[in-house]
Amino acid sequence: MSVEPAGVMAALRGRKAPTQWRDDGAPAPCRVAAPVPARRAWLAGALGLAVADMLPVGVLPVGGRRAWAGASSPYGGTLPAPPERVRIRFGVYYGSHVDGFQLAEVSYVFTSDGHRYEASTAGQAVGPIALVYGGVLSQRSSGLVSGDGLTPRRYAEKRGTRAERELLFEPEVGRVRFARGDNGAWVPGVQDRLSFVWQLGLLARGFPEQFAAGSEHRIPLASFSSIEPARIVSEGVERLRDGARELSTLHVVRPPRSRRDEKIELWLDRHAQMRPVRIRITDRNGRVLDHFRLSGER
Repeated sequence: MSVEPAGVMAALRGRKAPTQWRDDGAPAPCRVAAPVPARRAWLAGALGLAVADMLPVGVLPVGGRRAWAGASSPYGGTLPAPPERVRIRFGVYYGSHVDGFQLAEVSYVFTSDGHRYEASTAGQAVGPIALVYGGVLSQRSSGLVSGDGLTPRRYAEKRGTRAERELLFEPEVGRVRFARGDNGAWVPGVQDRLSFVWQLGLLARGFPEQFAAGSEHRIPLASFSSIEPARIVSEGVERLRDGARELSTLHVVRPPRSRRDEKIELWLDRHAQMRPVRIRITDRNGRVLDHFRLSGER
């Protein structure tokens, strides 16, 4: 997720989703009026993966030598192996996932043979929204696996009927080919919008002490036109209810980068290899787009 938070929230202007909080810090149930499906851009955004635009940015300290070369790790140690195969389905809600209006489902798939990886997402409208919007938003990332985690080689994104856009990573020559044909300098540890989600889980598994509450991290992340660092703040371990179960999660936040920016939060399941369980975007006016793992999915 790929979602465009600014576009989604702009389309929802005038329909506030109030967020209330219990004393334990969890969102309290609140009734949210169903949004009017007035703009296809809003519907397209709801289908996307919210974390995708969490990231024209990144996470974690980046060091010296190149990850692809098999030299010393830019993270200061060896990361655990990624999972061989994972599929996770998310419900996408306007407002709280507890009592909000479901707009779509998004599926994540990740596979690895220990040397290479492939990751993908696909989002589809559900319920009444599907009657007026049948488009699919998809992402694909592929690359290499090493002791430094994931090294993307290609990232592609397709939104509905629009032409596919891609990024090509060429670490052996120190180059990234952007979507419009121009080139940029490859940066050690750089991730694309999709590989980031899985790399973050590997980093949290490999260096849990670096994710204590209050810690801040940066990593280079490639958009379709540039590579920029992003600031990520750890909120530490939090309990999160998933139906009848209570999960132990790591909560990380990308704070707003400006007064007009969104706050983006990600919860990782500590007992399921730090896989994502929830992604929440809150705009400057308090409107919420909430992605939550569907009960029973691992």
